[in-house]
Amino acid sequence: MLEKSLFFPEREFLVSQTQPHQGAALDPGVRAISRLIPLTLAVFVGFLTIGISLPVLPVHIHETLGLGTTVVGAVIGIQFAAALLSRAWAGNFADTRGGRPSMLLGLVVASLSGLVYLMSLAFLGSPDVSVGVLLAGRLLLGCGESLIVTGAFALGIGLVGPQNAGKAMAWMVLP
Repeated sequence: MLEKSLFFPEREFLVSQTQPHQGAALDPGVRAISRLIPLTLAVFVGFLTIGISLPVLPVHIHETLGLGTTVVGAVIGIQFAAALLSRAWAGNFADTRGGRPSMLLGLVVASLSGLVYLMSLAFLGSPDVSVGVLLAGRLLLGCGESLIVTGAFALGIGLVGPQNAGKAMAWMVLP
């Protein structure tokens, strides 16, 4: 049975007389998105790791260690600087080793940064040393973020193909 399209009246489409979508293949856009959902969840976990310390870190530095707001800003900001400066290296890593290894390494590095944060608690009596250890953890976290993001983009485009690169990039920045 042929039907006219509502949006393209000059075209006719063959419409099945059976139940709609019975045995029909999924739309390529839906297939692309369904392949990206697990990857998006992994990126969400990565960003959760990155952001989970942000509410308590300034309070810890200012209240517990007794340091000023400039130090708080430096500790918070160094992670973003590290992410920016390591992005090209992480992109090269993803290009040469693949998106999946890049993303997995990024998740491991981001997790290790949390252990470094914990190590800083051993130096509460020496605030300068404690902040130095926190800075090292923030640097690790920035590098981990770069690996996660570039690996996710590379893996996403690899999963859905270059024709769906926009979908892959859009779904990777949802978290």
